[in-house]
Order: sequence, then C-alpha cells, then structure tokens
Amino acid sequence: MRMMSVLALTAAWATAGRPELPKPILCAYTGWFAPNDDEHDFDAWAKQNLDPLQAARFNTFSPKIQALHRKPAFDLRKPAQLDRMKQLADACTARDLTLVTYVYTAVRKRDPKRHAKLPAIVTSDGSVLAHRFSLYHWPAWRLLLDHAYQIAEASRTLPIAAVGVDLELLMPSPISYDDEAWGAFCGESGLAEQTPAAERHALLKARRKGRDYEVFWDRRLAEIAQRYERELHAINPRLSLGVMPAKLGEYFCRAFVRHLGTAEAPAIIDSWGMYNGTGLTKEVLRFQATVREMNPHNLLVGWFRPDNYNAGDMRVQAYHAAMKLAGYNNWHIGMFTDEKCNLRVGAEFTLAEYQDAFRQANEAARRDRAAGAPATSIPWVDVTARVTNVDVKAACAMPVPDLGPAGSGAGQPQWIYTRETRRLYFWGAAGEELKIEIRHVAGSRRATSIEYLVLSPSRQILRHEAVSPGEHTRFSVLAPATGVYSLHIAGALAGPWYGVLIGAKHMAIPATSRKDPARFFFGCDTPYLATAWVTRRAPGAAHARIATGDGQMVEAVAGDGTALARAGSAPASLPLPAAPAPVRIDFRRPAKLPDGLYSQLVLCWLEGAAVHPYLSDGPERRLIPKPEAD
Repeated sequence: MRMMSVLALTAAWATAGRPELPKPILCAYTGWFAPNDDEHDFDAWAKQNLDPLQAARFNTFSPKIQALHRKPAFDLRKPAQLDRMKQLADACTARDLTLVTYVYTAVRKRDPKRHAKLPAIVTSDGSVLAHRFSLYHWPAWRLLLDHAYQIAEASRTLPIAAVGVDLELLMPSPISYDDEAWGAFCGESGLAEQTPAAERHALLKARRKGRDYEVFWDRRLAEIAQRYERELHAINPRLSLGVMPAKLGEYFCRAFVRHLGTAEAPAIIDSWGMYNGTGLTKEVLRFQATVREMNPHNLLVGWFRPDNYNAGDMRVQAYHAAMKLAGYNNWHIGMFTDEKCNLRVGAEFTLAEYQDAFRQANEAARRDRAAGAPATSIPWVDVTARVTNVDVKAACAMPVPDLGPAGSGAGQPQWIYTRETRRLYFWGAAGEELKIEIRHVAGSRRATSIEYLVLSPSRQILRHEAVSPGEHTRFSVLAPATGVYSLHIAGALAGPWYGVLIGAKHMAIPATSRKDPARFFFGCDTPYLATAWVTRRAPGAAHARIATGDGQMVEAVAGDGTALARAGSAPASLPLPAAPAPVRIDFRRPAKLPDGLYSQLVLCWLEGAAVHPYLSDGPERRLIPKPEAD
C-alpha cells in the first residue's frame, strides 16, 4: 500500500511538472543530508526525523544537502548519489512533505593556487584577502553555486520544489578593488586604471565617486543574480530559488533578493528575525513588506530556534507566522525530534510538548489559510522572554577604542568565565579567520539563553545569534578589514553564567571604571581562578580596584601585593608592580574563608594614569591603546 501511495504521488508530480510550494510553508530544517553517505540507516533516520513532522502536520522538509567530509565528493551526476536523493524525495512524498533543499557554496574558501585565475578580494586599503573570491566575477559565482545547479538538474526527475543557497559563509565580503573590477569601473568613469590598489579608494573619495563605485557594484551583482536565475530556470522553470539569510546590508544578498523570484517560481527569502526568541514582531512584518517591494514574487519565511521559546509560545508564534508570513522554518529539527540532540542539554520542555505545540499551530493554520479566515483560532500572546537580547542599536553606536596589538600573539587563549552583559575586544587582520567559543555553563539552573553580537571595525554585524542553556558553540568569522573587533554578550541580571574563549591573537577586557569593570564569575562548575595581564604605560602609582558580591570574599594577587575584597566593605586596592613588563593579576578564592562567606564574583577596574584600563588573557596577547601598541 505504501509503495502504491509513493508511485501515485510521484506520478501526480510528474503530471503537474513539479510540486507546488505549500500555502503556508510549515517547515523544519536539518543541517545535514549527505548524498555520498551510504553507511547510515536511511529508514531509521526517516522514522526519527520525518515521521514526527508528518504527525505534527508539517507540510515541508528542508535539509541542507552537503557531502560528508570524505571522498567521493558532492556529485549528483553520479548515479549512487542521485539515488540517495531520490530516496529522500520519495520518503518526503510518502509523508506529504514538500522537499525544499538548501546548499552551501560549493567551495568554502579560495585556494590561491587552485583558483589563481579567479581574483581575490582587494580591500579599500589595498590588502589582498587571498582566501576570499572577489564577487565581481561570474566564473567565481558559477563555481560557488555549482551545487545549486546540480540540485536543479536533479529536480527535473525528482520532486524537489526549491533550492536555496546559504550565503552566510560569504558574509561579509567587502566590495573589491581588484584590477578587473577597477578597470571596468574606470572604463565608465574616466578614472586612471593604473592607480595602485592601495590608492584606489582614496582616489574615489577625492573625486567624490565612492557612491558611484557602490552603484557600479550593485549593477554588476544584479547581472550575476539575473544570470543565475535565468540559467537555473532554463533547467527547471518551476523550481523555486531561495537565499538564506536575507541580510539586505550585504550588496550581493540584495541582488539575489531582487532577482530570484518569478511568477512561475516564487523565491523563498529567509528571515532570521524570530530566531533569537523575540517572536513575530512589527520589524519582521515590515521586513516582509520591504522584501515584497523588492520583488512581488518573494515569499518571506521566518525562522525559529525552538529552544528559544517555551512550548506554549511556540504554538502561538508558529500559528501567527504561518498566517501572516509565507510560512516558517525551524533550526533545527533535532530540538524536537531527537532526545539525544546535543542542543537539548538542559532542555526545559519535552519533545512531546514541542511536537504538540507545532501540531496545534499547523492544524489551525492549514484550516484558516484554506478558508481565508482571520488569524484568530489561536489568540495572540506576547512571548515570555527566554533569551536576553543584545541592544543592537546601542552596541553599533558604541565608539570603538583605538587599540592595537602588544606582544607577539603567542600563548593559548584562556577561558573567561563571566556573567551578565559583557563586551570584549579583539584584533583581526584582513582575511584572518577569527575563532570564538561560548559556553552556557549554567544550563538549566539559569534556563535563559544568552544572545551575542560580533561587530567589525566599521560596526558591521558579522554574527548575531544565541546560545541556549547548556550549549557550547564554536564559530569563526572572516575579518573583512584590519582593526578592532568587538563581541557583545547579553546576560540578564542574576542570569546565567557563561564562558568565552577568544581565539584571536590579541584581545582586551575593558576595566575602565567602577561602572564598567571586568567581571569574572566562579560558578560551581568553573575554576576558582582567573588570571589577567595588565600593561603599564609609565612609572607611577597604579592600582587595581577589586570588589565582590553580597556574602562573598575574593583575593587578588599581583607581584608581592595582595588584596582581599569583602562584601559590605569598600573596594580593595591592589598596588601594581612598577616593572615595565606586563603585570600578572591572579583572582582566586582565599585559602581561608571566614564562616558564612563564599567566593564567586570578581569585579576589577584599573586606576591611575600609569596603567592602560584593559586586561588581557596572556602577556603576549594584549590589546592596548595606540600609539603605545607594537
């Protein structure tokens, strides 16, 4: 009976030409389905992941199609890999799930030798980002988008409704001043093509043609997006195309949002505006209006991260997103189908609670959308905050201190355990991969997610996500320019404690005043020790002020000096040694604690004109004010 159902549905698809995108799109996502994987039990995987979607009345499934990191490579022209895609498509069809695929760019980084004919990005100061492609050039885009072309070819014989490209790995990619792009612009503008790369941006500024160069790039990316749309729709005119995430501040992302959708194949435009637990806000609805203005054939799909919502709020938000947007998606499916998913560490709600919330939302949305009814079946209720959100506007407006590296950069990064809202600075060279780790140490004891924001020297948002209770996230960003980067983390007052590891070679922890101190937190599952390094700028008196929380006592040691900070007392003063070398400060629990006191919180700020008001996690990893930096 099941085989007859699959055959009948596949025949219906062939007659219709392609599966239609559902209205609304009720979707869940997994980050990995490997067409070159012939070792895992597909039926067991489908039972765990697809059966719960069918039971909860989802109508769409969106896997990221990417190869396992071993040979054979991703290649749907190989029968075995195409057969595995057919196995996936048939499994979705059998469960009334529309298959919407996603791919990464086929090449993650430019190889200077292998891709020598494809120009690298040249930045505004003339630096060459050797591992990043200049996005002016169609051959680079054709290489990057190759997996989408393969999916399009597969969609001619398989019931695949859409292919979306995850462009996050290209973000940020500054506009390039490479020779070919510059030469083409000079042919239009009359500027000197022979201008050295390091002087091109300055020439544009002097001639007041900076905006002209940006418009020139917008036109070029429009041509590239239009060519991509034409070529994929020449393969399958009814295949919907998509872009993830829709960050309109990125010039290449704007081009794809404008030009992928057609009347026959509307484009799926993914918004991450609901990802961090804020729900369906007015900003998300305004963003939908903007996206539709850019192309009336755009479908805005909002993304949730389920563990940033309690189960009751998930029911409300999923229903209203389905009624007021083109639909919703989830990152990711394991949060409500797999009890062993590592992102469920410290989970407060069961799989069954989330699945039931989605089932109620999906059934109501299907019924109301089909009837053209208003969104009243599940009344609106504001979300209960499960994420402490970064004030993005304030963070972007905050002045960046003029810091520079001091020391060789040698030494291992140190975990910094802290709490509440913090910011850290670190140095990045153009094209460098900057690695960061964040651990939500408190877990279910403070079951509130923490949000973080990474900003470039020009205050461009490089990453904006959340860390759930118990989660340990590792990520990297590619530095678009040389300068000071900042990490902003929002933790609620008396909220979760967490650890941060900055992998960059130089970093700084502000310790500027009592209102803006460095903060260390010794939880029951973190070391009762922290070490930081201070840089003197001149001889003379300099002190570290040390304070702690109610009912606590902590000790700080620098050279021969010791300071004990105790609750209810004035901040302790720790004299800093006069040596010109970096000064080490150890913060720790005293060897003997008076009865009734414990050690947990350290607040530290630096005083005196002879010391720079920043701490670092290593003597060779300091970041200090210029011009005294190396």
